[in-house]
Amino acid sequence: MDQRKILLIGFLILTTTIISLSAGKASGNLDNTSNFSINVDRKIIILNGGYIMVNDTFTFFMKENIQLPSFHLVGIPRNYYRNLVYLAAYDSYNPLKAEFSEEDDAFKWFKIYLETDKISGKQSYNFTLTTIFSDLIKRKDESEFRAVFPLYPSLRVKSDLCNITLILPPNAGVSPEGFPRETFLNMTSDFRLLNNVTSPLPAYLNASSWVEFSDASFSILKILEVRREISVDEWGRIYVTDLYDTVMVNIDSFRIILPPGSANIAVYDIYDRYSDNDVFVEKSEHGVFLSISLRDRLKRNERTRIAVLYSLPTQSYIERKNLQVYSLKVNITRPDEWFIPKIIVSVLLPEGASIINGGRHPSAKYEKIELFREKFTLEYYNITRYESLSPLCIDYQYAFLWAALRPTMLAIILIGLASIISVLIKPPGKTTYAITFSPETLTTFLQACEEMEDIYSKIESLREEYIRGKVPKRRYRLMKKMLEEQLRATRKKIMDLKTQIESTRDPYADLMKQLERAINDIEDARRSIDEVDMKLRQGEISVGEHRKLIDEYTGRISRAKSLIEEAILKIKEEI
Repeated sequence: MDQRKILLIGFLILTTTIISLSAGKASGNLDNTSNFSINVDRKIIILNGGYIMVNDTFTFFMKENIQLPSFHLVGIPRNYYRNLVYLAAYDSYNPLKAEFSEEDDAFKWFKIYLETDKISGKQSYNFTLTTIFSDLIKRKDESEFRAVFPLYPSLRVKSDLCNITLILPPNAGVSPEGFPRETFLNMTSDFRLLNNVTSPLPAYLNASSWVEFSDASFSILKILEVRREISVDEWGRIYVTDLYDTVMVNIDSFRIILPPGSANIAVYDIYDRYSDNDVFVEKSEHGVFLSISLRDRLKRNERTRIAVLYSLPTQSYIERKNLQVYSLKVNITRPDEWFIPKIIVSVLLPEGASIINGGRHPSAKYEKIELFREKFTLEYYNITRYESLSPLCIDYQYAFLWAALRPTMLAIILIGLASIISVLIKPPGKTTYAITFSPETLTTFLQACEEMEDIYSKIESLREEYIRGKVPKRRYRLMKKMLEEQLRATRKKIMDLKTQIESTRDPYADLMKQLERAINDIEDARRSIDEVDMKLRQGEISVGEHRKLIDEYTGRISRAKSLIEEAILKIKEEI
């Protein structure tokens, strides 16, 4: 019996010791700050372009001669996580590994692996965490902006000291009422540097702050999507079309990067082709840099699509491996922005060619778009500035005699089909000839579409001025009636031209239907907005319900306008 008691007591002591050591090791890695203290220096920088950069420098001060923890947890508040587009850590020696660890109701936690092997004794150690946030800066007026941001770093342990500096753009102006005085102290005469010192900083802290500033030169650029279509013809010539879907606020020029050797460059927007004087081209071995001076009309729209057409030299991008096997290799260049949600790259091979290395890009989509033609598509998501995309490499098999034999093959097929049809189908008694039209008809159609877009913009601006009380009710009704009469006349003109174009050239039929649907969607949404405004004036709905419905109908109008812009760009490519 005594022996059993002794064994039991020994087992309990051993178990308790193991648990204590494990807990001590875990807490030494995570939350135990009895052996060290932490100071944080946070710099919040408002970047031109619409991003907010936060640099947090964490400094560890050792209290005893022990090893620093191997990693540190930093939280991103859940209400800001969807705005996070970039996260990276580094110390004075190397970049540090940072990875998502876990989440709870308030935070998403990232584990930063520290390289503390070179630190000994009571030496201090510091590392910096850089985070970039988007969509936290909104324009209030022509040159007035408001930014919101996470005020403090979020940690699982308390910090002895947190020093925060808010840095605004060089030309920004901030009034004394442009920031919370209870949070920040002004450090300069023009309020461009604001400071906050908190000691100690509690753990699990989630607090926000804001600043309002004026800056006529401040801009916001958000790239929603980049589409690149690479087309290789039967002679190996490479033609590329890039489409940039963007949101621009106060942007004078748009910079993009094309692959090295790009030539025959043409730039379009919804209105027309840009002249050579509006497109500055700078060539280097790393790429062709374009700077496009935007039209004033685009600066008012915010949502903008830019199309860039160019060719690439065959000898630089296509390698002939043997008699029938070719290799296409193209670098995926893109605008130098912090974040691009989606990039779509597609390759159209020559007629008669077939891909032979499909396993190289397992996530790619392969499809046949014509009888003898294949299409290859790759999609990239959530691309950050310093993320490198692997070059696009495709091996395909192609008979060089295809281009010469294709007309003969098609002629044989057509003759065969014609023979079958002549036997099976009796020719009609009356022959109808298609009506042809000149390129001027398409030009007139595009001008009418641009005129319609301009009238829509005027109606929207008039409504906004009326809501703000800048236009009397009687004048608003009169001007609205005049604009709607112009709109009806312009729309009738568009429909007449649409019918003419649609009946004569099949390639435009789908585009015409797309335009008609989009125009009808805009008209339906505008009528709904008028009805909602009436319900608000009569007290049938609340202000909150009114705002929600207006946002919904405005979104429909924006999506319909994007479809119209896309159709017009495609038509311009055909002219």
